Formats: sequence, C-alpha cells, structure tokens
Amino acid sequence: MKAEESNHEVQGSDSSHAAAGIATQAASLVNGNGSKYPKSQHQTDRFRHLELEQRYIDELKKLRVVVVGAGLSGVIAGTLLPAKVPNIVLTIFEKNADVGPGMRTSIPVSRCDIPAHVYQTSFEPNTQWSEEFAQGAEIREYWQKLAQKYGVYDRLKLSHNVTGLDWDATDSVRKIAVVDLQTAKQKLPDYPGLHDFEGLLRHTSNWDPSFDPTGKRVAVIGNGASGIQVVSHLHKKIAHLDHYARNPTWISTSFACNETSLEPKPYPEELRRRFAADPAAYTAWRKNFEDKY
Repeated sequence: MKAEESNHEVQGSDSSHAAAGIATQAASLVNGNGSKYPKSQHQTDRFRHLELEQRYIDELKKLRVVVVGAGLSGVIAGTLLPAKVPNIVLTIFEKNADVGPGMRTSIPVSRCDIPAHVYQTSFEPNTQWSEEFAQGAEIREYWQKLAQKYGVYDRLKLSHNVTGLDWDATDSVRKIAVVDLQTAKQKLPDYPGLHDFEGLLRHTSNWDPSFDPTGKRVAVIGNGASGIQVVSHLHKKIAHLDHYARNPTWISTSFACNETSLEPKPYPEELRRRFAADPAAYTAWRKNFEDKY
C-alpha cells in the first residue's frame, strides 16, 4: 500500500521546524535496502524461509471435500455442493459400479416402498413415472440421468470402497483408506457348506437377468427387503422353495395407508400427459401427495 501525501498546511511561527521534523520522519522510514518501511526487529534467520502468498484478498482457497457413497445423498451432494461452495474440490467414492439406490439390488422385481413421485429431488422432478411404486430399474435410471446432467460423474470414483477414515492431529488432515474393487472379486457370505453347492449361486446385488427360475428348486437365504421381494415373485414360477431366515420380519402397511399390491400400479397415460403439460398443476399435486409421507 502506498502512503498518501498530506495536504494540510503547517501553521504557526514554528512552521519551519515542523516541516523539518516531517522530513526527518520520512527519511527515517527509508531503511538500508531502500524500502520505505523500517526493518522488523523480529526478522531472524528462522523466518527467512517463509514466503508471502501472492493472491487477491478475496480469492478463495481450494476446499477439498470427500463424500462417501453415491446413493441419494451422495448424488445430491455432488450436484449441490459445487453450485453452492466456491472453489470446492469434490471427490465421491462409491463402492458399486454406478450411482443410485437401485445398484445394491439388481433383481428385476425390486420396488421402492415409497411412491416414485415422493422418491425424487425437488429441483429435478420427473412427471413421467410409469408406476406409483416404481421398480428398481426405473429409479436407477432417474438418478443416473440426474448425475449425468449435473456433472456428478466427473467427481466420482466408482468401485472404490472406503475402509478407513482417520484424523491425523499432527498434520491436521483426514487420512482416507480406499480399496479399488475393480480388481477385487465379489464375496458371498461365508455360510458353512455354501461353496459345496453345485448349482447357481447369486447375490441379489449381482443378479443375473438371464436366469430363468421356471420349474427349478430354489433356496433363498435372508428375509430383508430383497429377500421378501424375491420370494414373493419367485414362488409363482418355481417347483419348490426353501426360505431360510434367522429372525422374523414384520411387514407394515403403507405409510399413508394406501392400498398396496404385488402387481404394478401404473399411472394412466392421460395423467402423465397432463403432468407434462402443466408443471404448476403437477407441483401442486406432488406437494399434496408428499404430505401423506
């Protein structure tokens, strides 16, 4: 910063002495190397290696952020954080091969227990859901399209599993341990005798879409959400079914007490056309629908 010259006049009989005093002070500000500022008394050898950072005062430093997981929250974070946080350097680690909640369960009969019009973002509404309780493939497609539109894939490291998050107090950094799963084989649960089975072994997160269960004898292990859904559909086609469960599972009715069904509940084409033609009417309808959930 350059010092400004004074425009005030020196008054009184001692004006010449005052002017001389000002000149003396100005001269004292010039040190041996020609600088207009006095040499610091604290300038010692231990500070000589320090260099001032050359940047504008309003220039923001880069902020490194890591998000673990690219499900709903991860995709939304990958969309909104870069838009709201200046100079962010964002990396998203996802252990699966793609984004979206449907990646963990790839069975064709999987559905969400929340209506599709509620199971979406407010900033990217989809008026064209085909069913009230959309299947996994349609939900997955919605979130993948959203990720493509907002550049989330540019910040993604897919098939990377985070195995450790440790704070290093000495360096004041978070150390993240990550395993690249692209070279790792998927592991099935280590149940006794499981690998002695000579038939087809398949996890619901790695379902084979070409598998035809018609007339076969099938055993299902587990009665979580995937186990319940796959059993309810497989038993219609297969010759025999064994279902192994460690504990009972309680199944409730719809949160909004709406009628539910194992069969699809498609939206009429006329309703979908009306939603597309009148965004305001669709938003009002969706808001009313969301209040039930």
